[in-house]
Amino acid sequence: MPEDGYGGEKLFSERMCRHFREDFGLVMRMARLHNVYSPHWTREGGRERAPAAICRKVIECKLSGRDEIEIWGTEAGRVGEEVRWPMTDPQTPVDLDVLLPVHNEADRIEASLREIFAIVSGVARMRFIICEDGSRDGTREILTRLSGEFPMKLILGEARKGYSQAMRDGMAAATAPYLLCLDSDGQCDPQNFAQFWNLRKDADVLLGWRVRRADPLLRRALSRFFYFFYQMLFRVPVHDPSCSLMLARKDVVERVAPQVAEMREGFGWEFLARARRRGFSIIELPIKHRARTCGSTQIYTLGKMPGIGYHHFRALLKIWLQLKDH
Repeated sequence: MPEDGYGGEKLFSERMCRHFREDFGLVMRMARLHNVYSPHWTREGGRERAPAAICRKVIECKLSGRDEIEIWGTEAGRVGEEVRWPMTDPQTPVDLDVLLPVHNEADRIEASLREIFAIVSGVARMRFIICEDGSRDGTREILTRLSGEFPMKLILGEARKGYSQAMRDGMAAATAPYLLCLDSDGQCDPQNFAQFWNLRKDADVLLGWRVRRADPLLRRALSRFFYFFYQMLFRVPVHDPSCSLMLARKDVVERVAPQVAEMREGFGWEFLARARRRGFSIIELPIKHRARTCGSTQIYTLGKMPGIGYHHFRALLKIWLQLKDH
């Protein structure tokens, strides 16, 4: 026969916590722990279950003075990805999640995060969502260190998954009412954010427009050629659909992002086309775009351009066929 005291015990504990909070003003926390094993399977030779592991990690953090717990799981959809949460108050509300996909940006990422946080946190209560995409240059170690300093959800993966998949994973992890998307190379000046935030209720999606785009001539020329083809198919009322700076409501992201599956490196192009077809409003705001101060693009290199262009054209036609009867 089932043991009926097990569930009753949990309900009694929750009720007791509630009354201690209401009657005595005590700050109470409850956690539901699944009795599962970690991907590492062992802790000094024996299998370690989740309740014991989380208790051990909290004690180790307290004794060592660290403020971070490492949790292994499949939240982003693939076994072996690592999700790091700082030990901050889980009930602290945030108005904005700031999503950055990151791949091999060791030379720049710390400066980018510090600049973004210094500016954006002065306008809205924010949290970073960082989707690290299989970096091999020390980026992972830098992000791990910074995840204990900033409010951040850090998703680490050993394998390269591509820009669009990193964006989808980050969007799936967002919980704040608004989501701000940025690239991690520091080219979009975060000083632009205040204007976006002030106008956030004027449209479902607010997109940056790099009026003076600080990219190499070849990349700008190919992007422009691609833009004309894009507008022939979708007629999205924007000048710069590849701009990474975008602010959108959470409900818009939840409805559109899961459908963005055709363009491995062109997430913004596809997101906007699908958002427009669903009837969401889009407005564009001119922004300041800066040249990279160090390193070089990890995606749009000269050798990759022909292949990316070919796959983009094929993907756009496929998206158009999917949307034309809807």
